[in-house]
Amino acid sequence: RYIFYRESRLKQLDGGNFSVGNGRVIAWGRFQVRESDQSFIVVNVHLSPGSGPKAARAHGAEAARLTSAIASINTHDDPVIISGDYNSGRHKKGDRVLGHLGRTGYSNSLHIAEKTIGAQWNTYNWNRARLRTSGSHIDHIFVSHGVSVNVWQQYNHLVNGRVLSDHNMLSAAVVLPEEPVEVDATAKSVLLPSTTSRNMTRPLR
Repeated sequence: RYIFYRESRLKQLDGGNFSVGNGRVIAWGRFQVRESDQSFIVVNVHLSPGSGPKAARAHGAEAARLTSAIASINTHDDPVIISGDYNSGRHKKGDRVLGHLGRTGYSNSLHIAEKTIGAQWNTYNWNRARLRTSGSHIDHIFVSHGVSVNVWQQYNHLVNGRVLSDHNMLSAAVVLPEEPVEVDATAKSVLLPSTTSRNMTRPLR
């Protein structure tokens, strides 16, 4: 798995890979926005293929390992973005992935975006030029609590009439939550002179 980013805008602080079982290896990276110094984590997933009860159980176990690994990595409590091929969706009977991610504090960017483009298309295209519109999405971008999404978009998978991938490209324009300002509770108070103190205080007579 790979994560591509613009070095002019982001600085990588950390990263690596971890397994979620069944031969599935996940890539992750911790980045810092150069303009604001705000940090966040990006995770690229590809869960096991397949449908049916057995596949659903495997997907659920992989999702549990995924969120557990992210929790152990995220020692700075950074915002998290998890994207990729989950091989899971609302259209799959007995799916255990989306529910688990929701219970552990993640939201599907498609469902919270202020604007969506191309959501009617299936994200898997069977390597065919004609896109299906049954609403089955197996590719997702999930974000942690506090991250908002301005635009979610699915792109046409054709370039000069050619199918480049069996999955359509997704994007999400996200807004990271503002970092809280830390105040030192031990800071000393300083009494500043007031320019109106002479007018406000008078001797009693």
